Amino acid sequence: MLVTLRTGIAALALFPFFMYRKLVPEFTRQWKPILFLAIANTAVPFCLFSYSTYHLGAGYSSILNATAPMFGALVGFFWLKDNLSKIAVFGLFLGFMGVLLLSLSKIYAVVEVVYLPILAALVATFGYGLSACYSKKYLTGVKSLTIAAGSHYFSLIILLP
Repeated sequence: MLVTLRTGIAALALFPFFMYRKLVPEFTRQWKPILFLAIANTAVPFCLFSYSTYHLGAGYSSILNATAPMFGALVGFFWLKDNLSKIAVFGLFLGFMGVLLLSLSKIYAVVEVVYLPILAALVATFGYGLSACYSKKYLTGVKSLTIAAGSHYFSLIILLP
């Protein structure tokens, strides 16, 4: 419910600016990639992080959330053919190892199984990284307000049920 409420408030707050800037035609032309972003960058990750945070706590969820730029770099490398320097590869390796070590400490520190909440957070951050690359590839030149507002409108529709 909190995720839906948060998305709804954002959609309502963006609506007057969206209408004032007359962005409906641009939104209508770009609705398919914006819908993808609504799913991959807003609706699904918000739900997955809610689940993850409930089971892991905010501290561990925020550590896992730090993998978003790392996934963005990996997706950019494999999909968009972005270059990664040796130091960047080392940084990615170090970052993922740090998250792995912290996650392992959580797994062994508690009796309950936390694999699924950790996986949920990582899938969410992968969605963030994928969305950043997707925007770069398919939404270059589209106004950021169109993307933000449209993504929240679609996310609200997805989350309402």
